[in-house]
Amino acid sequence: PSWLSPTSSSGSTAITTIAGREIRFQQNSKLMYDKILEGHPTFAFVRRIVKNNLDDAIVDMMCNNDDGGDYNTAVMTESDMYDVIEAASPRMLLKFNMAILDEYKS
Repeated sequence: PSWLSPTSSSGSTAITTIAGREIRFQQNSKLMYDKILEGHPTFAFVRRIVKNNLDDAIVDMMCNNDDGGDYNTAVMTESDMYDVIEAASPRMLLKFNMAILDEYKS
């Protein structure tokens, strides 16, 4: 059943839990997230490092407020994905990652 899976989809919103927080991916932002991960090799734990960096940036940027508190739910849009990728990507991979986002934006 869909309620048992960690990611469920409802219309154009994909809901995923990252670091114990509910992230609601809207537009093509979940597809962009998945394609960024697929664009990096699985050897030498590269993909895992990329995923950890993305997840950390999403939580830091989307779930924290200016008062030091945090939110348990956040909405991620395509525009937010560009900000997250800019923050999470090493300089030498930024252009590559941005090209992936450009390919899948709606």
